[in-house]
Amino acid sequence: MNISNVDKWRKVKISDLFQVGTGYRLTKKQRKSGDVPFVSSSKFENGIVDDISNPDNLTLCKPNTITVSMKGSIIALYHDQPYLCSESVAVLTPRTYIHPQELKFIATVITYLIRDFDYFNQLNQRKVRELCIYIPYTSYGERDYGLMCEIVNDLTDKADQHLEFMDGIGWL
Repeated sequence: MNISNVDKWRKVKISDLFQVGTGYRLTKKQRKSGDVPFVSSSKFENGIVDDISNPDNLTLCKPNTITVSMKGSIIALYHDQPYLCSESVAVLTPRTYIHPQELKFIATVITYLIRDFDYFNQLNQRKVRELCIYIPYTSYGERDYGLMCEIVNDLTDKADQHLEFMDGIGWL
């Protein structure tokens, strides 16, 4: 895998690739048990903090989107199923089709970029829209899906190896 060829990497503004929205203000008291994943500012369980019903028929976030938590655990996560989310989460909905592996790659890049936001320098919807990321492009001017897949698969394999090792020594 050759990721060092910077001529093929282009700077792209998040708002050029995604529509950026937010979730709903739902207090714990308002949330009733159900089967709809509720995403909030958590780095655990892919950001899902509860499974709730949808009594007010709120619009579910579409699958194949990215959430960016703006408070608490600052992280970007890919979601492949419909869900509801809190107002402390920005939802990135692709403007055009983006393959799930590309979305996982982009979520990883965003997580790296937002790592320095904190209580005193809080991330917000405007800052998320204005974020710029670098992504690989082919010599034909198209996003380099193959390279992004290779990077995501490599990272996934390494994570799986670490988990197997930790399980083997009894840490899980």
